[in-house]
Amino acid sequence: MAVTLIKEDGTGAVSGANAYEDVAGANQYMENTNRKDEWTAFSQATRRAALLTATQYMDDRYRCRYLGVRQESTEDTQPLEFPREDLFFPSGAEIPAAQIPAEILEACAEFALIAAAGPIQPDPVYDSTGRSVERKLVRVEGAVTKDTTYGGSPTPVLNRRYPAAEQILSRWLRPRSRTLLRA
Repeated sequence: MAVTLIKEDGTGAVSGANAYEDVAGANQYMENTNRKDEWTAFSQATRRAALLTATQYMDDRYRCRYLGVRQESTEDTQPLEFPREDLFFPSGAEIPAAQIPAEILEACAEFALIAAAGPIQPDPVYDSTGRSVERKLVRVEGAVTKDTTYGGSPTPVLNRRYPAAEQILSRWLRPRSRTLLRA
């Protein structure tokens, strides 16, 4: 079944919107950042699916950290986290609520490139003891060699870091809070 990509236009009223960027916009971004060949090596269907996955990943991962608030007039019907109200340019001018910041579109393209190459957030791998496995090597050549490297912590890192995409997105995120509040 073909992936139907429906780009949010900034109004919050696009029925079924499921992506911040479309293939044409991502193609242009990749060309501007000199990664067109890397991106166009993937089929159109893979690129559409990757943009949808990237949007879902961004909203799931950063929902509580995005600056501003969802548009009040469309809060119950708006399928994505953007557009948002109460966003401001560095100059202090307010960004119109019907405008999605360019960095959101760029970050979506960055995350889509990652998603096209493989799972953007793969499930952790555990061995029979319940420890997370980072690498497992088994060699059979006359003598059997078995080498397993475990993660530094018994609990795997559930959120991978993607510095390039996160740097682009950072302007529209609240800082991470390291404060523990107790009632």
